[in-house]
Amino acid sequence: MKKKGFYAVLAAVLVMAVILSNFAVPSFARRKLGDVDGDGFITSADARIALRASVKLENLSKEEELAANVDGDGFVTSADARLILRASVKLETLDDVYVEADETTEPVAPVPETTTEPATPDPETTTSVTPDPETTTPVTPDPETTTPVTPDPETTTEPETPTQPDLPDFIPPEKDNEYEILRSGTYSFTGKTVDGSGSSDLEIAKTPNSLYLGAKFNDIKIAVLTIDDNVNDDKDGKVYLVNPKEKRYLDLNTPVMKAEMKALNMDVNEFASTGSFDFSFFPPLEEATRSERVGSYVKYVFEAASGSINVTMYGKKLISLENARDGSVYRIDFTEVTNTVPSEKRELSGLKKTGQTIFITTLFTN
Repeated sequence: MKKKGFYAVLAAVLVMAVILSNFAVPSFARRKLGDVDGDGFITSADARIALRASVKLENLSKEEELAANVDGDGFVTSADARLILRASVKLETLDDVYVEADETTEPVAPVPETTTEPATPDPETTTSVTPDPETTTPVTPDPETTTPVTPDPETTTEPETPTQPDLPDFIPPEKDNEYEILRSGTYSFTGKTVDGSGSSDLEIAKTPNSLYLGAKFNDIKIAVLTIDDNVNDDKDGKVYLVNPKEKRYLDLNTPVMKAEMKALNMDVNEFASTGSFDFSFFPPLEEATRSERVGSYVKYVFEAASGSINVTMYGKKLISLENARDGSVYRIDFTEVTNTVPSEKRELSGLKKTGQTIFITTLFTN
């Protein structure tokens, strides 16, 4: 019975890991039309890149070029920069189109077609101009047609505004805040995870080569510790179950434990990546789409096509991190955030290795 309860607790931790994976990587992987820098948002920075590219001060990759060519004429010009700038402040709506590296051939195809069609008529129009000796008087209005060309410098000056902030009333975040600690890649925090099914206590500690995921179910504390001594070898780390109170650990990497977990439709590899819960992929608060005051708190909103990420701050303190996308809301409410990770949450020193039977017994006698 205890063994069954033990696996129920382990399964609950696994479920929590799946829920929290919604925070592991923001939903900004795909690049939207107008999102030249690929950060998931259309901002004045994108307009600036497009403007620099239009005057050959910046070389764009094929994907960046596709994202910057918002008017679809096949070229990145100041007109594109102007449209992107207007879209960044919600004065323009761009087509809801995404470009990816493996999709570049599809959007590129229509581009040459649009450019070649206007190009081919040009020689025809020049041949039709041959009767000009007789029609010299109609040609005189040409200077009038040159006057509409004069607004071109005006259009070039408009995109110069990308250097200005997106919104003049944007609330600047305080420096050295807890959100930046989370983004640093080395952090420890306690709090609660909240989704449609309710809330659960949560504890996460992370370093570049370790990940500690702790939770409490039915007053039973249990944690999963993943350690990767060589994060550059593209291999999963070693996974251990930890009884924090008794300071004991169980090795989940043995063939016996892997077989037992597999029989229960659980895979140790679900825990095996130390790259999970890497908030460094989240953009800094300064790049938020907008900010607003909610009582004494400040809410920073990052908008993407599939939803939004909302960060609520109280001065330097991180209150909550909410990922609202695809009709679902996942939220972490923070109690404490620090940039120090205790040794027992990043290594096995100080913990005693235990067999499965003893580990289960000590776990349920906490």
